[in-house]
Amino acid sequence: MDAAKAVNAWAIANAKHNRSPAERLRFLAEDAPKFINREIRRGRRYDGIILDPPSFGRGTAGEVWKIERDFYPLLCQCQELLSEHPLFLLITAHSPGITPMSLQSLMPMSDGTWQRGEMLLQSPHAALPAGVYLRWTP
Repeated sequence: MDAAKAVNAWAIANAKHNRSPAERLRFLAEDAPKFINREIRRGRRYDGIILDPPSFGRGTAGEVWKIERDFYPLLCQCQELLSEHPLFLLITAHSPGITPMSLQSLMPMSDGTWQRGEMLLQSPHAALPAGVYLRWTP
């Protein structure tokens, strides 16, 4: 899910290129917090969630998203959206100042297994920082 339709088109093309099973994937152009709230109200649950939040953004009605303010409430909603026996929660972040440890400290889950680190683009002479990741499994 991404509010930008072009990002979803790119994701669909990648899924086809990788021969991912289309019947198991959904691509939505929508505001994530609104979608999550609606899914919780409908009683829907998910076995896995992947998040790649922006540092800053604006919604269709001019709402302002700031990762420092809005990410923790989103994580709490995601915890509520996970199924009774979830498989994973994966987060990538590309915001300055966000570290793997700071991501983990925001997580509402205390048990489970954590994998975290920096994402790097390798070149023959150096590694270019490309963000951080955090993966939780129960």
